[in-house]
Amino acid sequence: DQPRVRVGRLRRKRKKRVRGEGPEFLWLRQVTILREDGGQTQILTNRTDLEAAEVAYRIFNRWRQENFFKYMAEEFALDGLVEYGAEAVSEEIDRPNPQWSRLDKHVKKVKAEVAHLRAELGRQASENDEAQRRTMRGFKIAHADLRQQLQEAESKVQRLLEKRKKIPKRIPASDLETLKTEKKLIVDSIKMAAYQVETQLLGMLQDHYARTADEGRTLLHAAFQSPARLEVTSDELRVTIAAQSSPHRTAALAALCRQLDATPIPFPGTSLRLRLAVEPHEPFNS
Repeated sequence: DQPRVRVGRLRRKRKKRVRGEGPEFLWLRQVTILREDGGQTQILTNRTDLEAAEVAYRIFNRWRQENFFKYMAEEFALDGLVEYGAEAVSEEIDRPNPQWSRLDKHVKKVKAEVAHLRAELGRQASENDEAQRRTMRGFKIAHADLRQQLQEAESKVQRLLEKRKKIPKRIPASDLETLKTEKKLIVDSIKMAAYQVETQLLGMLQDHYARTADEGRTLLHAAFQSPARLEVTSDELRVTIAAQSSPHRTAALAALCRQLDATPIPFPGTSLRLRLAVEPHEPFNS
């Protein structure tokens, strides 16, 4: 846990420091984590009120959430639309003003031009040949065109800033519509519940499949999409899943089904007990 680490420069390096200027460098706290694989993870933060373990817990929990939404978008189509209806946006909601945003981009572009011209003028001043121009007046005359371009660019920045002040940065969003969300919220809740079930099955699969960390979810997805034979008796619903792509996957899925079968789970909406099994993998005969 290093309480003070320099991670960047906040302003240009100068020979003399000007009074009132802020700090020259950006200082942050760095917490270094030694992972189980031998590698290290560096965490930069400006929070000095937290213990190092709390800093690590929060950043890893943040990554867990980001990975969750990434996986849900890819595998469960969390961003998929379930209907295309639209509804009006509340009058209390505002949005960025497109006119202000366009003008702000123009301001940034002209400011970049000013910075470039100033740098070029400073470079030429530092390379000034005193044998040819012994006074600054002579230098100014020799570079009159460049100074004129800089003056025009600076004036343009001021005009744009004055114009931007008269335009509101945000405007009411009453002229917009948004997609309906009621059904999507319900569907997304179902998808998240399905993910939690899948995650629990993944944890149970670890005892039966050595490559669960790398292939566990792939194996579960294949099982979910596999054909199955259904048999209904007076008190049971028997589900026999087809054999998987390899004997070791079939054996792992069968062991998982036996573990689930040990729990008396009724099929939703009925009194039938759910029984799970997997077809044995047929041996190859030459």
